[in-house]
Amino acid sequence: MIRSIKLLFAFLLLFIVLVPTVAADNGSTRFINNTFESHDNDSLGMVTAYSANVGGYYSAIPPEASTVNGELGIQPHSGVGYYRVAGQDKSNSENSFIYFKLYTNLNLSIHEGMKLSYWVYHYQYTQSKRMAIDLVFEDGSTLRDSGITDTRGQRMHPAFRNDPLNQWVQVEVDLSPHTGKTIKEVLVAYDDHEASETGYFRSYFDDLSIAPAQELSAKIVSNTIPDTMIPGSSQEVSVTVKNTGKKEWSEAASVRLGAVGDSDPFAIGRHVIPNGSTVKYGDTVTFTFNMVAPAYEGVLITDWRMVQDGVAWFGDMIKKEVKVAHIPKPSIANHNYTYNSANQLLDLLHTDYRIEYAYDSNGNLLKKMKTNNLLPNASFEQGTYFWNFSPTMAISTHLSHEGSHSIRFHSDTPILGTSSDSYFIPVKPDTEYELRANIYNNLKQGSFYVDTYEFDNQNIGVYDGDAELVSQQGQ
Repeated sequence: MIRSIKLLFAFLLLFIVLVPTVAADNGSTRFINNTFESHDNDSLGMVTAYSANVGGYYSAIPPEASTVNGELGIQPHSGVGYYRVAGQDKSNSENSFIYFKLYTNLNLSIHEGMKLSYWVYHYQYTQSKRMAIDLVFEDGSTLRDSGITDTRGQRMHPAFRNDPLNQWVQVEVDLSPHTGKTIKEVLVAYDDHEASETGYFRSYFDDLSIAPAQELSAKIVSNTIPDTMIPGSSQEVSVTVKNTGKKEWSEAASVRLGAVGDSDPFAIGRHVIPNGSTVKYGDTVTFTFNMVAPAYEGVLITDWRMVQDGVAWFGDMIKKEVKVAHIPKPSIANHNYTYNSANQLLDLLHTDYRIEYAYDSNGNLLKKMKTNNLLPNASFEQGTYFWNFSPTMAISTHLSHEGSHSIRFHSDTPILGTSSDSYFIPVKPDTEYELRANIYNNLKQGSFYVDTYEFDNQNIGVYDGDAELVSQQGQ
């Protein structure tokens, strides 16, 4: 009786937390919204970070930076308060600047979609235009020197600003290019950059925001939805989603993972946030549920997206085609024949050997090679052929033992486990076969292993081989 085995490369995380994972910042501040009103103003005043060659707007006082409730007939953009910065550039031969601290000792993580936004009123003097909000990151770099521009294409360095005078102007900056960085300080600055410029400067800032652009937003981080399933089979899957909006998610707020169109051919249409948790901006949450394939064969679409029921769908959508099909049975006469899309014979699999066929670009047979390795495309030089890849595994040229290709596992977030499996390999009962693989382990946690699973001639699993764990890193 001929049996068959499948080879599996798999990753197993040794522990997993199925609750939202806290984002990188250690403090409670996730974003800033300051209208400079007495009830919400938490900014500093008159705290200088660094300055040179500037004096006070009035000779008897130093340069000013503080919250005021209206002056010189200038109405705030909103409410009754705004933040005033005023002084005098006193040198026409050296760079003049002053940077006041609005916020310090922050631990504000930047996630994709975060924006810096504020309104500014530059009063009367040309030098007033040389003022802007600046950010200092944890690594010591700054927004002003990053070369980033606002939505109107102007650089964020104060010296290169050219906003209109005597009117409120909104400045918006997409901070997504700095995703992963941490904001430590928020500054408000005057900087002339050009040594020849002198004169008075006076500007007012209002409605400062460092926050996500949208109230509800989501990013699909990862998933373990399979590409293929056997009719009638069941498989546990997971979808990990990151909150990239201002609003917190919770079951109390009716925020869930939903099947697009409210139904799905593989699973129920709603999945709640586990353990009654609250998912804040920057946090991720993993939804785990069972997918059950229908009894019939076909290619079906499964698609999922976050939804606040009764309000709106929002954020990324994951949409996958899942092929539901029976696994082909091994060929008779102790052989398996495998073909490519051009119907060319690629491999003849026997229980004792394999014959591999190679062709040129015109489809002419170049050579055929006999090998004792029964696994087709063992070096992955033929791409994905003969392999069923999970979402976290793919053909890669990043690192290879021989040739130019390998199969690579990669995930930035913890996952329960994932595996990629080979084509069926015919084997004889009561016969020893040797399993070998070259594996480079660079995991931060968890284990990677190679395994076999044996099927009988009806494709029913009969034996799970012993897994060979790879635990040593960097080799």
